[in-house]
Parts: sequence; C-alpha cells; structure tokens
Amino acid sequence: MPIRLIIADDHTMFVEALRHLLGRSDDIRVIATTDNGDDLLHLIDAHAPDIALVDISMPGPGIRAIARSVDGRAGATKLIALTMHLEPAMAESLIDQGFSGYVIKDAAFDELLVAIRRAVDGRTFVSAAIQAMDKVTAGDPAGLTPRELECLKSAADGLSNRLIAARLQISVRTVKYHFENILRKLDANRRGEAVAIGRRRNII
Repeated sequence: MPIRLIIADDHTMFVEALRHLLGRSDDIRVIATTDNGDDLLHLIDAHAPDIALVDISMPGPGIRAIARSVDGRAGATKLIALTMHLEPAMAESLIDQGFSGYVIKDAAFDELLVAIRRAVDGRTFVSAAIQAMDKVTAGDPAGLTPRELECLKSAADGLSNRLIAARLQISVRTVKYHFENILRKLDANRRGEAVAIGRRRNII
C-alpha cells in the first residue's frame, strides 16, 4: 500500500516541485493538493490520508487549529509542518501539539522523504538546521530545552513515558522524540544513564 499524501501550500511552484520529488517514489502517492487550511480539513475528512504536508503560513485556520482538528481521530492523519522559519521553539511547540515533523523548506528536497517515512513509522522528524540551532538553556550546559528538562525531571521521578505524557499533556510519541534529543545531547545510551548524567551535572 502506498503512503497517501496531501500537500497544503499556497506557493504553486513549490507544490509542483514537491509533486515531482514525491512522484519519483514508488511508495508515495499524492492524492490532493490545496492552498488553504479550510480545504485541507475538508480533504482530510474526505480522503483520510496517511500524511498531510502543511505550510504553516498559508491562509485559513491557524496551524494549531488544524492540529486540534486532526488530533484524536481514529487513524489520524500525520501532520508535517513545512516552513521557512528557523525557530526551534516553534518546532518544539508544534511537535508537542501532535505534529510528526517540522521541515525547513530550504532543506525539503533533502529531508522530506525521511520525514514522511519516519511519520508513517510513528516517529518524529525535525530538520537538521533546527537541531543545530538548539539554544543552551540558562544554567544548563547540555543545551536541553525547557520541555526536554521537564521530561528528564519526570523520568528522574520514576515516571514512565505514558505517565510523562499525561503529566505534560503531550503524546507518548512526543515524549519519545524529546528523549531522543536528550540522549543525543547528553551522549547517553538509555534513559537511566541520561538521568544519572543530569543529576551529576546538576541539570535536574
């Protein structure tokens, strides 16, 4: 079964370039395109695609309203944000709200196929340029974001991923994404090791 996908972006040339890129993959089928958020929601209702690529600046409902509308549906469409904004805080916020990816348009032709396949596998993708911009939190030499610190502190309290998700009101998938970043930043192989490093460095 091919991955069924909708593109929602109001830049016609960019959409056509994406269609060409994705059309070269045997396992991906673009079933519809639109240039606004209202039509996107109608198309999701009508076709229940696996993935929707969403320009976060297009006309119509805001990106957060789209996320709320899609969230919680059975077999919900996975959302991947497309943007020109190199903003780590925005990326983290959208991932927390249920997005499966945050892809910078300048890197889309290098990263998008990876992001799509990760989303289908239940994983999360954020552009390398955003990861490289992670800011060092005040007093935190590891450069963990506030949300990553919350996850690490919750793990130190003995909470499972499910309980951390409930405490922070995010999905379990998003918790796993934050721990991927935590392990990378702390150079740890598993969560218990990350907690130990955090305590040793007085991060938590």
